[in-house]
Amino acid sequence: MSNQQITEGQILASSWGYEQTNVDFYRVERIAGQFAVLQKLGSKETSDGELAMTGRAVPDEAVLVSARFRRKIHKASWGSTFVQITPYAYAYPWDGQPCRTSCYA
Repeated sequence: MSNQQITEGQILASSWGYEQTNVDFYRVERIAGQFAVLQKLGSKETSDGELAMTGRAVPDEAVLVSARFRRKIHKASWGSTFVQITPYAYAYPWDGQPCRTSCYA
């Protein structure tokens, strides 16, 4: 998580899950007041090994996963901006580094 502001064209990352770590990516299509219009993107995932249940994910901007949707932009007390995607998933500005993932057998 960073202290970046959310801007148009930016990629947001959301890491969430219980007993596993899922990562979703979103592109900010437009800022309208206190709201961001988002487009969910696909991801490219690599495994940490043949038997590993962990890996890394980066966004794949060529793959659009959902229709555009709108979410309110929030500012955390520590300075980060984010959008709440669902009650359990928050998206923050992506730092450009692969995100850790895990799966449960």
